[in-house]
Amino acid sequence: MPFRRMLHSVIEPRMARDGHRCFTGLRESAMAMEGISMDALLAGLRAAREAAAKLPDGAPASQDGPDFASLLKAGIDRVDQAQSTAGQMAERFQLGDPDVGLADTMLALQKANVSLQAMVQVRNKVVAAYQDIMNLPV
Repeated sequence: MPFRRMLHSVIEPRMARDGHRCFTGLRESAMAMEGISMDALLAGLRAAREAAAKLPDGAPASQDGPDFASLLKAGIDRVDQAQSTAGQMAERFQLGDPDVGLADTMLALQKANVSLQAMVQVRNKVVAAYQDIMNLPV
């Protein structure tokens, strides 16, 4: 799907009461997305940064809070769960299950797609950070 069409389908421009165009749907889509909680991820990163700032230079990190590996694994597990749920819903819809509607199926598939794309971007940033660190002069 081209980026412009995907962005248009997420943002949904609408006319406000005063006649100006307003964009709804983006915030609602982000709030409805259960695949990856960006607020929880950011809170974890802020807590890790604060804990690291309190440590003296060269001191080992404590194991009190969640570490990056556990946060990453939890994110991957949520993406995997969203993908499998969307796949099951699509299969049930194709088989004609009356309890599964088209709108719910499409919403689950889009949530899974957005969560996967977010995870790919996280992976890209981690790889780029690793390459930057490896290219530092010693």
